[in-house]
Amino acid sequence: VNQQKEEMGVITRLEREEELRRLHHLTSNDFREWIQARKEEGQKRYGDAHLKRYGLVDVAEELQDSLIEMELVLDRLQKQGIKVQPELKEMIVAFSGLVGMALSALLAIDKDLPDEVCTDERGGDRIWWGRKK
Repeated sequence: VNQQKEEMGVITRLEREEELRRLHHLTSNDFREWIQARKEEGQKRYGDAHLKRYGLVDVAEELQDSLIEMELVLDRLQKQGIKVQPELKEMIVAFSGLVGMALSALLAIDKDLPDEVCTDERGGDRIWWGRKK
């Protein structure tokens, strides 16, 4: 029904928001369920591939992706003509700082790992990583 209304241009913002699934509406339990579902799906898809992957490179890639995605959120806001409030900018800067701290912690963890768990036979065609020595 809302899709028909939206096509006709009569759907209200409130009706559209009621259909939106938003992260800030999730509970701790929702996040636990989401993590578990992702873990189970990953196990089905990849099995024990992690035993032949340099897992910390996967983590570094995910952290980098989070910074890139945050830039893309800002890009979307700008391209849709939505003014970014100073408080939101501050939160994004803080988020980026936390990711930087996570990357620093990751390097410290990596330093203490034995070489035999840092091989990457199943790492695939990684962007940049596989080309650098």
